Amino acid sequence: LIAHIEKVSIDNLSDVGVVSDNKKNSFELNETEDSILTLFQPFILACETKVPKIVETALDCLQQLINQGFVRGTVRGNLYINSENPKPRPHIDLVVHSICECFEDIPDDGVQISILKALLAAVSVEKNPVHEASLVNAVRTCYNIHLVSRNPNNQKVAKNTLVQMIQTILKRFEIEAQEQN
Repeated sequence: LIAHIEKVSIDNLSDVGVVSDNKKNSFELNETEDSILTLFQPFILACETKVPKIVETALDCLQQLINQGFVRGTVRGNLYINSENPKPRPHIDLVVHSICECFEDIPDDGVQISILKALLAAVSVEKNPVHEASLVNAVRTCYNIHLVSRNPNNQKVAKNTLVQMIQTILKRFEIEAQEQN
């Protein structure tokens, strides 16, 4: 399954417009909704397998994509089943929703650490950070990992992740207040 996901992802890179810039050794992504969803679909599907090793790898990949700034733009439709407002939502909301779902489905220590790292990346990224319901979902998931985990190391990491998230959010408040003045 991992090999299939890897092959699909690599095949999709040319389809979604990911090109290498030899001078900068960086990548550029066409910002169409379909291209970004195509890039993330294999990782989101891997998260749904509920196999700890596959999910852990997918979460690590999502974290790297978030850190590299590939999560941008909006997606149409409802991300949440109970949502009555189908307005366009940022792609980061879809990614955070998928990451948080992993906690409810897989009580594995390695997966919990990967969830914490990916959520911290989503909250801390400067371009297109998490807002509104997704931010609450990210904080709630970290808190739940702290409460539910039987591993003291995971509890400590969850606590530190929450502290870093709150510090990041408060910094944003201060920056926005300074910009308004």
